Amino acid sequence: MDPLLADLTDAQARELLARELRGRAARNAPVADPAHSGFGVLLVELRQWIEGFAQRVVLHAETLARGARELPGAWPGVVDALDGERGFRPMLIDLAVVLAAAFMARAAVGQGFARTRSRLEQAPQEGPGRRITFACARAGLEAGGLAAFALVALTLATVLTFGDEPARNLVFAYASAALVVLAAAIPARTLLAPAAPPLRLLPLDDARARFLWRATMAFVATGTLAWLTAGLVILTGVPMPVHLFIVAVTGAAMAALGVAYVLRWGARFAAPRGAPWPALAAGYVVVVYLLWLQEILSRGANAVWSAIGSLLVVAAVPLAWRLTDRAVATLLPAATPDAQTAAPGPGTADETQQSLDAAAHERTQALERRAHYAAVIGAALRAALAVAGTIIVLEIWGLGLLGLALPPGALFRAGMVVLIALAMWLVFRAMVRPYLPTPGLSAGDEDGTIPRTRAETLLPLAYTSVAVLIGLFTFMIVLSTLGVNVAPLLAGAGVVGLAIGFGAQTLVRDIVAGIFFLIDDAFRVGEYVEFDKLRGEVERITLRSLKLRHHRGAIHTVPFGELRAVTNYSRDWVIYKMEFRLHADTDVERVRKLVKKLGQELMEDPEFGQDFLQPLKSQGIAAVDENAIILRCKFMSKPRKQFVLRRHCYQRLKQLFDEEGIEFAPRTVRVASTPTLAPLREAGEAGGAGAAVAAAEQGQV
Repeated sequence: MDPLLADLTDAQARELLARELRGRAARNAPVADPAHSGFGVLLVELRQWIEGFAQRVVLHAETLARGARELPGAWPGVVDALDGERGFRPMLIDLAVVLAAAFMARAAVGQGFARTRSRLEQAPQEGPGRRITFACARAGLEAGGLAAFALVALTLATVLTFGDEPARNLVFAYASAALVVLAAAIPARTLLAPAAPPLRLLPLDDARARFLWRATMAFVATGTLAWLTAGLVILTGVPMPVHLFIVAVTGAAMAALGVAYVLRWGARFAAPRGAPWPALAAGYVVVVYLLWLQEILSRGANAVWSAIGSLLVVAAVPLAWRLTDRAVATLLPAATPDAQTAAPGPGTADETQQSLDAAAHERTQALERRAHYAAVIGAALRAALAVAGTIIVLEIWGLGLLGLALPPGALFRAGMVVLIALAMWLVFRAMVRPYLPTPGLSAGDEDGTIPRTRAETLLPLAYTSVAVLIGLFTFMIVLSTLGVNVAPLLAGAGVVGLAIGFGAQTLVRDIVAGIFFLIDDAFRVGEYVEFDKLRGEVERITLRSLKLRHHRGAIHTVPFGELRAVTNYSRDWVIYKMEFRLHADTDVERVRKLVKKLGQELMEDPEFGQDFLQPLKSQGIAAVDENAIILRCKFMSKPRKQFVLRRHCYQRLKQLFDEEGIEFAPRTVRVASTPTLAPLREAGEAGGAGAAVAAAEQGQV
């Protein structure tokens, strides 16, 4: 600061003092109450910030222009200071000797580790842990060579340049540049591994890895040489404007080089797919340079390290994601069901197969639960890494958690609330999703004929309700944490809810009635029910209504409040009764034995036997007609299976009766003729209607 003030003219000093006094007066001036004129205050503050920014830009431009004007006059002094007493040639010879000896020492150490390094690069890499271990081991070997280089270079530079300050500055500067480049090559080679793909830690192909390696090393080498050269020039005692001008030009050259590498990367790898990120990355480099230049000219912090730190964090987050995913996969491996099955034990083949199927089903459910928990843990860790990366980047840039007018730590607490809510939701989803029914199908049945369980009916409602509640409460808590007054929102919601409550009594009645119907377990999704004049299969249940699918395809939407008595045809068991008309002389006992035998055969039928709960059997004579007896049979079956079983039973009974010579009694109408009708018929034939009437009057009919 003192050299800068010493170089200012009286007019420039007065101008700076006047600007500072006006700025202080503006900051100390009373402003209107923000509660009454907040927008006006915002405009005033915005105008003041723009004026201050414009003043800083003008001042910085004047400083750089002054440095450019003074550089030609200061250059001879720089050359004289760097030349020293011996001249450039002896200093360059010393530098060459130091670098040659240091590189020979590094090569000797590398030759000693060559066999070990070759084994590390050629060893099979079976997993990420092994790859990371081998890559770090190779980096350790390279660090040994770097240590030898540093030891020889610094020791020899100290001996050769002892007592010669200019030579010492030059040799140490460029030896340090070589040391920085070699040190930067170790992490770059560890991550990219351009010549050893098995050790590559980043998910890149060979072409991209080689390009990034060359670009990184060229950028580091060029930047190091440029900055150290600028540092040598500055150490000669140039005026401060010249110093700032040299720094600005060097930074601009490095920014241009970075933009060139980014655009070249985009032209080779990203442009064919139309990716916009190369242009965004180039813009990021330009913005970083401008921020850095503004901070350098204002004697502020260096933005280069913030930019580098941000890039490292952005690059580290995806790598951390991969490592966490692999760690979760290692802890909770997604194993496949064991192909081996238990040996058949005593019992029938059907029982053995059913037990094996049940064991396979249990293993499948266990694997599904493991996969869900692995997904939950992985998602939670990825979200935590993303939030942590964002906070770190903001802190690196000194934004103080976005720099908003928030209470201390408000954004951090809000992030923790969101993470906790997300973790709760993921855990709940992992616990519920394995038991949620597949859309359009009932549990355990591909054709949807088996009703769902009570849990499968209630879980979709609970799933949606919990999601809404978690989202709503999280939103309100985050707003409250950020300093937003949520009391008006709650009051407004209460007023709206009260108004809706007065105008939606029917809705409330439907919801309450539905809750109690579900508590009573009156029906479930997939069951066939009937009430009033409507019947059908329960296809969907919402908070206020249920949808019935009629067996002819029509769908009925019925509010719960309209339900009174509900008849459920899909619970536990069904008894179906069948009647037959047989001749009056049929042997009922023989028919009973035949029906009983047929019932046992139907129970053992491979296709229909599993649907019978009790076999078909005769109930004897149910009624007696004029010329027939009514024989009744019945069977007990699973719900909604009685219609298919009825059809099959009728068919088998017809075949059985035909084979046994048992005939069904037809329905007949018997017409009888009496003698009193003969005179009437004869009179009608002889004399027509008149004679028939006369005969009737004489009492002959």
